[in-house]
Amino acid sequence: MRIEESESPADAARTIERPVTLSLTGPREVLRLQRTVGNRAVGRLLRAPRELQRPMQHEKGGKADEPWRGPDGSDWVWDAFDRTLTIFTPIDGPQGGRAIQVTYRDKQWSDEELKTAKPEDFYSSVEVLSPLRAKALEWLRRQQGTFQETEAHRAKRVQDVLDSGSAHTTMCNVHTGDFASHVAGAIHHMNFMDLRQGAIDEKRAGAFHTLWSHPAGPKPGDIYSLGAVNKASKKGALRSANFLTTMHVGVFKSRRPGPGGTEIWTVVDGGQGTFEGRQETRERTRVFQRERLMVRIPKLGSTGKLKGWETDLVELECGVLSSKLADAGQADDDKLLRGWIDLNEMFGGGEAPAATPEGAQNQVFAGRPAPVPA
Repeated sequence: MRIEESESPADAARTIERPVTLSLTGPREVLRLQRTVGNRAVGRLLRAPRELQRPMQHEKGGKADEPWRGPDGSDWVWDAFDRTLTIFTPIDGPQGGRAIQVTYRDKQWSDEELKTAKPEDFYSSVEVLSPLRAKALEWLRRQQGTFQETEAHRAKRVQDVLDSGSAHTTMCNVHTGDFASHVAGAIHHMNFMDLRQGAIDEKRAGAFHTLWSHPAGPKPGDIYSLGAVNKASKKGALRSANFLTTMHVGVFKSRRPGPGGTEIWTVVDGGQGTFEGRQETRERTRVFQRERLMVRIPKLGSTGKLKGWETDLVELECGVLSSKLADAGQADDDKLLRGWIDLNEMFGGGEAPAATPEGAQNQVFAGRPAPVPA
C-alpha cells in the first residue's frame, strides 16, 4: 500500500493495513517505511522552514512534539526542527526500550526531484540507540521550550551578579545537571561545567571523549563541552585556543550534513535567552567543522592546577562550532569543541572505562607537547 499525501511517516503508518514490526536493524527498515509512506509525503515534511532554534512559544513554555503510538506499541516522534524521526520501543518489548533515530537531509526537494528520488536519498543517517539514550531523548522532548528558572530565581541571580560585578554567566550547567540526574535516576552533583574534570572526579575519566579518541564525534544524549576560539594574531595566521577554558555545555541530539563539508548539529542547551530574562531551554543548531588551530599547552601541577603554559603553541586540527545566536551573557563567537561525556559510559553502570591518552588524559590537557595528526 502506497501513501502519497500523509502529513508525516507516523500519520502514514496509521493507515498501513498490516502492523509494522521494527527489528531495529537500521537502514533496511527505514527503506521499508519510506516505500510505504511515499516520496511526496517525505518531501512535504522536509519543506519546513529552516530555523536556528526552537523558541519559547508562550509564558509557560513551548509545546513538545507529540508521539503517536504505533501498532507494535512503539512511540513515533517526528521532530520538524531537526528533521528526525525517532521510534521508541517499549521497555518490556523485544527491543528492551531501544530507539531508532532517522535523520533526514537538510534539503528542499522540488516536485521534479521527488519524481525520480529513491527512498534512500532522503535520509542521511540511521542510528540504533541504547535504552539509556532513548530515555535521554524522551526527557529532552518533554523539555522543549521550557523555562530553566523561576521568576524569583531570575531576579536574585541578576541582582547578585550586578552587586558583585562578576561576569554575566549562563545557567547551562544547571540544565545538564538536571538532564543527567533524570537519565541516571539519581541526583548528580558532578562538575557539569568542566566535563573532563567532572569525569575524572567521578572515577570515570574514560567516559570523557575527544575528537582524537572518537573522530566521529558525540552520539545522541551525550553532553558536550565548549571552549573559546581566539582571533588570529595577524592577518592570514591561524586562530588559537586552549582546552582549559570552558564557555558552555549542552546535550547533543542529532547531526545532518551541512554545506561545504560541515555538519549541522542539533543540540538542546540551557542558559538560553537573555541574561536579564528567565533562562530557557532551547533546541537549537550549531554548525560543526574542523579547523586547524594553534593550541596553547598547559603546565599543570601535581594537584591539577594551572602552573603556566608551554612556550610554543602546537598546530592541531580541532572541532569548531559556530552559530548566529549568542548564548545568554556571551557573544556569538565560534566555540571550541573541548570534548564530551559518553552517556552510556558515564551513567550506564558497569566497570568504569579506562582513561586513554586521547580522552580525559589527552596531551592538550595534561601539559605535554601534543602530536600533529597525520
